[in-house]
Amino acid sequence: MWFGILRGNTEVLGVYANFDFPIGEKESVYEVVMKMDPSGDARDALESAAPSLWGFNDIIPMLAPWLRQDGTLIRTVPAVTYDVVGSTCYRAAYQAFRTRLEARVEQTGNPRPIIMKVLTAWDDLEKKFPDWGKQKERLYEDRHLLIRCLDSVQMNYAMTLEYFETEVHRHLFFPLVKAHLIRAASVKARIVEGRKSKHLPDNELAVKTMNIYWDDMVYYQETFGLGWGFLKERDAVVEDTWTMLMFRAFLWSAAHVFDTRQNPLPSRYYGSQLLVYIG
Repeated sequence: MWFGILRGNTEVLGVYANFDFPIGEKESVYEVVMKMDPSGDARDALESAAPSLWGFNDIIPMLAPWLRQDGTLIRTVPAVTYDVVGSTCYRAAYQAFRTRLEARVEQTGNPRPIIMKVLTAWDDLEKKFPDWGKQKERLYEDRHLLIRCLDSVQMNYAMTLEYFETEVHRHLFFPLVKAHLIRAASVKARIVEGRKSKHLPDNELAVKTMNIYWDDMVYYQETFGLGWGFLKERDAVVEDTWTMLMFRAFLWSAAHVFDTRQNPLPSRYYGSQLLVYIG
């Protein structure tokens, strides 16, 4: 899946990888959402939050294929919509996610292996690259350091692929993305509700968004009620899978950046053989 340009991440998307998701126009966004959720619930949620695409943009790094190659710098990719920045693009949200993850470990007292695996990988990345997630621009001053950092990010991303190879986690992947989108679409409205000023600094918005995502965990879990009886420990499995899903989104966003210098070319023109005359 790359919204009409590249096919999907076949490792986790399965049949959904055959979808050709269009790009470049507002209506294309809704077309994507309807393919994800034919019931229309996700589209209704996104339309109610229009014109913001804040929630929609956080699912892009969840679904997109990994494009960066080993030993290279950050990969620039075409912007898939007119507004592509979501919370996973901000280092402030990165830190907020890790803080909530650590708090979850302390709360349970006996953390599950998957939660600890993500937290350990997170800490190992920060131990090797102390400026990661804090002063990322300093990494750009040292090309070799940046490449080593991104290679480590890519190794952790590969670990998330292994997680979704199991049948249970593979079945959870796409429904959980849809459940996340339905809640995420309204997150910006929930944050500014009751505030005199509807504008928030981007970093503050990203942090508040990430905390609400964690607070919405009960909703994600309740989504898998009837029909998901094969899950003996539904709540734990859903929380583990969502944690891994967000971890992979942060990793993808760390190694890829959208080219927003011009409006994306609508997918309906991709592969067109219409003659163009230059005078």
